[in-house]
Amino acid sequence: MIGTYTVTVTNSNGCTSAPASLNVLSGLTPDLSVAMSESHHGSSLISGSPLTYTVTVSNQAGVCNASGLILDVLLPSGITYQSVTVTYVGLSGGPASVITNQGSLLNPRFGNFVISPGGSVVLTLITQVDCTALSGTYNASAQAYYVDPTQSIVNSSKYITPYPMIFSAPNSISVSTSYASGGSVSGTNYDGSLSSTEDVLVGNMIPAINSNSPICTGNILSLSASVIPNVTYHWIGPNGFISTTTQNAIVVSDNTSMAMIGTYTVTVTNSNGCTSVPATASVIVRPLPPAPIVSPNFATCSGGPLQLIVSSSTIPNPTYNLIGPNNFNLTTTLNTILISSSVSTNMSGVYTLTISSNGCTSPP
Repeated sequence: MIGTYTVTVTNSNGCTSAPASLNVLSGLTPDLSVAMSESHHGSSLISGSPLTYTVTVSNQAGVCNASGLILDVLLPSGITYQSVTVTYVGLSGGPASVITNQGSLLNPRFGNFVISPGGSVVLTLITQVDCTALSGTYNASAQAYYVDPTQSIVNSSKYITPYPMIFSAPNSISVSTSYASGGSVSGTNYDGSLSSTEDVLVGNMIPAINSNSPICTGNILSLSASVIPNVTYHWIGPNGFISTTTQNAIVVSDNTSMAMIGTYTVTVTNSNGCTSVPATASVIVRPLPPAPIVSPNFATCSGGPLQLIVSSSTIPNPTYNLIGPNNFNLTTTLNTILISSSVSTNMSGVYTLTISSNGCTSPP
């Protein structure tokens, strides 16, 4: 007596109504469970990497078929659907059209399966990490909708899903977590925020730049970016500077000039052909102060004063350093340098003066 019964009515004018259907059931309903995993679980992936999700929808043995089943998958932003294959277990099945994505690249949806008691449908989804995906852990979810076997009038546009629903169903269908006959729908959907078997870990591919700027003209200018495995670094900068290397650190010049002032940019490209967003750094090059011009007061006799007067009116915030015989070493901000108020013969010799300004030191 189990099955679908259909009735029509015919009036006295010979007109016949549309049919109405009634499902007569054994009292048992499907009991579905949805599981999801990803083949690279636990491994850190790079942008552009292929991913393989396996989603299995199983029906408990000893119940009735789950008919008209739709599998709805929610991928995280940063991972894009590409293709699917379907494998059936037991007496489960579906038309050839089930592999057509009825949703979107982030929310793929496949449907009209029939899952027999003790049977299952296994979907293998090929996806890819987007080149623009940020580093972090990505999780996905999946849920199944099927025709309510307890409804008295069959309505193929009304579906049920195990309670609770993980994410919103499409607007094109009506989905409930309760049977038409009452009570919550038994079974389980897959909630990626609570489970981890489908987690995908994406590594960082956004470089940061360090430099030894500000530097003085004539010194070495070096730049370095974050160490990111298996990438190529592409550098560009002022005055036509270009460098492509697998090393994260570069020497721009071992004799820096003022022409090297400006913004330097680096991007990285990984083995999947994904290129990062650019990182930038500003380089400041400061000129050396000019060699000092001094007016010495040469002492010709012991006991007299010895001093230097430095002309440096155009140098901002100068600091003077004078070294000489007998370990003489004096640092001062005064441009009149008193070596001694009472010179002695052992002070004879060569004195060397340099000027420092803005962290740069002049020639002597």
